[in-house]
Amino acid sequence: MHILNIGILAHVDAGKTSLTERLLFETGVIARLGSVDDGSTQTDSGEIERRRGITIRSAVASFTMGDLRVNLVDTPGHADFVAEVERALGVLDGAVLVVSAVEGVQPHTRVLMKTLRRLRLPTLIFVNKIDRMGAREAGVLAEIRRWLSPRVVPLNTVSGIGGPSATTHPFTFAPPPFGTAPSPPPPHPLASTPPPPGSTPLPPGVTPREPAHSSPVTSVPSSSGAAPRDAASATGPSSTSGAASGDPAVATRSPVFAPPSSGGASRPGVAGGGSEEVVRAAGPVEAEPARTEADLAADTGPGAEGGAGGGVEGGVEAAGMVAAEVLAEGDDGLLELLVDDVVPGARRVREALAAQCAAGDAHPVLFGSAITGQGVAELLGAVRLLPAVPQPPLGADGSADRTAATATATAATATATAATATATATATAAAVAVVFAVGRGRGGEKIAYLRMWGGELRARERVTFLRREPGGGVHAYEGRPSGVAVVGSGARVAVAGDIATVRGVPEIRVGDRLGEPGPAGQAHFTPPSLETVVRPRVPGQEPRLHAALVALAEQDPLIGTRTLPGGRTSVLLYGEVQKEVIGETLARDFGVEAEFEPSRPVHFERPAGTGAASEEMRQAGDAFMATVGLRVEPAAPGSGVLYRLEVDLGSLPLAFHRAIEESVRHGLGTGPRGWPVTDVLVTLTATGYASPVTTAGDFRGQARVVLAEALRRAGTRVYEPCHRFEAEVPADAFAAVSSRLAGLGAILDGTSRRDGTWVLEGEIPAAAVHEAERRLPGLSRGEGVWWSRPSGDRPIRT
Repeated sequence: MHILNIGILAHVDAGKTSLTERLLFETGVIARLGSVDDGSTQTDSGEIERRRGITIRSAVASFTMGDLRVNLVDTPGHADFVAEVERALGVLDGAVLVVSAVEGVQPHTRVLMKTLRRLRLPTLIFVNKIDRMGAREAGVLAEIRRWLSPRVVPLNTVSGIGGPSATTHPFTFAPPPFGTAPSPPPPHPLASTPPPPGSTPLPPGVTPREPAHSSPVTSVPSSSGAAPRDAASATGPSSTSGAASGDPAVATRSPVFAPPSSGGASRPGVAGGGSEEVVRAAGPVEAEPARTEADLAADTGPGAEGGAGGGVEGGVEAAGMVAAEVLAEGDDGLLELLVDDVVPGARRVREALAAQCAAGDAHPVLFGSAITGQGVAELLGAVRLLPAVPQPPLGADGSADRTAATATATAATATATAATATATATATAAAVAVVFAVGRGRGGEKIAYLRMWGGELRARERVTFLRREPGGGVHAYEGRPSGVAVVGSGARVAVAGDIATVRGVPEIRVGDRLGEPGPAGQAHFTPPSLETVVRPRVPGQEPRLHAALVALAEQDPLIGTRTLPGGRTSVLLYGEVQKEVIGETLARDFGVEAEFEPSRPVHFERPAGTGAASEEMRQAGDAFMATVGLRVEPAAPGSGVLYRLEVDLGSLPLAFHRAIEESVRHGLGTGPRGWPVTDVLVTLTATGYASPVTTAGDFRGQARVVLAEALRRAGTRVYEPCHRFEAEVPADAFAAVSSRLAGLGAILDGTSRRDGTWVLEGEIPAAAVHEAERRLPGLSRGEGVWWSRPSGDRPIRT
């Protein structure tokens, strides 16, 4: 068994959730298609998601194709929930980026693709909504090449695009569609000479032959929701399982070619066509026998008639040559064939595509529709191009076989990082995993989702979780899961490649780790740049509100909370939609109605110099019976909060030392100017107590007073986080965009011309990023594209 964890990413409303639903339907997981509009989809299970028609939390679904189990992660598309996308990227082996055939490449699509390419995550591009009016093929392909990646390889083409009868046709070099025999494709727009009407395009001089072998195709549900299709019962040849070769990257199932039906549609459930697929037509198919992949490779490869030095006729072969030229940039052998004027065979092109797709160098493109199901079988076939993780067989006791596990670590091709982590964990048999989502069960208990990189994890075994603290330290705690269940199989032992749910660990949070999974937990997107103060609508519910917000922060650590003077609570946010969702969640899940103040940008303070203060114990009035001296000084940027002792550790009981440090760290949450203080070194310089009168509360109170005085003497300066940005705008919008950016506090430090557009680069306050993104479409007639990333900070201009 191989495991593949893939995510579906897209600009909002491109059809991610509908595509997920269709994939589950076509692979037999669900018997009825749900709808985003009526809130009946499998992955948008929350009440708010169903009502709004958007994905808020990442959801995991699973389906099986032969020896491959695919865990499908449906991620949010709205920019306010980018933290969910960030966590999903850390656990994926590959991705499917969805693009609308009508709207084309949108700004958030480019941001996602930049991140995927930077991570070198193998990615398929699915162009959805080919059945909608205004859908385009050549135009969207051109946009993808220009804006997303120049190294894209179309795997199918479309006839009747822009209407309900839009039909997809796979190319010969594409991986065989899942459970479907493809119809012959029409001429591709890139083909120089179209084939005669009604004929199947073949290389010159080629005589069709019978297939070398035939076996039933995997049964899948039909698009109409009727009984599963079974190619064994259809008239005409079928194809062998794509997993027969044992190599998931190079499929061996042979495509079947037959004349197009008179109705024009080749799949059931598509308006304008017949009710049966071509391979299920009554009576024998006499027009032309099917040809095997070996026949195609021989006919179009070196030595074939018309292969060397001659052109290749027909849309399929022309598209294959275009693909070969793209792939030759990363394949010297393929380049040598082209230089020698030799036409490579379909199998040779497919092998190059599989290798470069797995490496993240080339990106297959498929057209289709999640509503009609067109192109989805081709997408499922192309999923085998993504690198899967082979799993060791389980022994009688449910544990992984050690020999097989060692082979697993060696053969794993998910990513270099994942393979290294798998090999390390296999040697020690210790679990290596990362927590990427936390939910709640019906009884309110925590349910954590883990991606396993190696080793084994089972219930009732004690394990140590690691959590990286904001200051850079690592917090370790022990847990003993009461339940472990593998998503998709229900197995009770999780091994490398699995996504598993874990129950019975109350302290677990998103981002916690088992072992050392490498860069899986690193951030690739922007941290929150907005803050809002939230208060209960009913006075007296402040403690209940604070507890509810802390619980939400456990599910999303980037949405942090902090207590402000006067007992108020603030929340870090990405945008206004997220604020509305948090308010609805508080009311529905926690019974607290909340009110939010207008959002403001997030700032922080740093010490401007060194300041020291001390207070002696006194019994008069409300004085504290404790002596505390503290010195505050600047620390290196990025170091967070550092705390050290200049007194003997034995000068105080350990509980008193702990009380002082806790009070200092809590006090730095709100500096003299109202913002958190960071990059600071606090040194304890003096202590004293009177036993048995002094309590830990005396040290907490005294430390708070002394810290405030030390910060006042040192002085603080307020800083704002900044982003490096890149804005691409039409030439005639340069003046308007640059003027608006300057008004938002941006500093331009680079401009260049690129393909008739201007590219502006510079630095902008993080708080102005959302406003710049919002204004850019209006200033650039919807053609401008914005991309930014966190990049340092600068003092606030007064």
